[in-house]
Amino acid sequence: EGKTMVIRIGKNLNNLKPLTNKVNFKYTKNFRLLGLEIDNELKNMDKNFTDRHEKIKKAINLWKRFGLTTLGNLIISKTFLISQLGYFLSVLKCPEELQKQIQLDIDNFVLKGPSWISETRRYLKPSEGGIGMIDLKAYGESLRLAWIKRTGKGLWSHILKQKAGQNELIHH
Repeated sequence: EGKTMVIRIGKNLNNLKPLTNKVNFKYTKNFRLLGLEIDNELKNMDKNFTDRHEKIKKAINLWKRFGLTTLGNLIISKTFLISQLGYFLSVLKCPEELQKQIQLDIDNFVLKGPSWISETRRYLKPSEGGIGMIDLKAYGESLRLAWIKRTGKGLWSHILKQKAGQNELIHH
């Protein structure tokens, strides 16, 4: 059996009966592509972020044992925690409440508990008086907006620019 799968969209979503027997495709309601779990109704897309949040929490618990400095925890957050979300954030918006919780978990890990530095300063570069933490909302928006530059000119570029102008590609 090959890797090729068919997923129905539109009508008859639950019908997994093959349209033909001439090819050996697997009919399914969901599939995994580049780490994203996609279902034929796009109802479970948030689960991708929920699963990543669980991985991030496990990594935080692992790294807490080492008792690193704030700077050490910051490096760990950028290398092992936020990197868990990079690809997903480049193509999907994280649900707002979940994004806030992930941000809080990462911030508490880096700062070793409730914030001792103002939120406006923690995300600034050190040269600007901050400590250089990553704001997940801004990070996700920048990753999604980068698609506009990558598409160059043409239909997809036009579509993405339209969405960005209508705040559908980014979330304020």
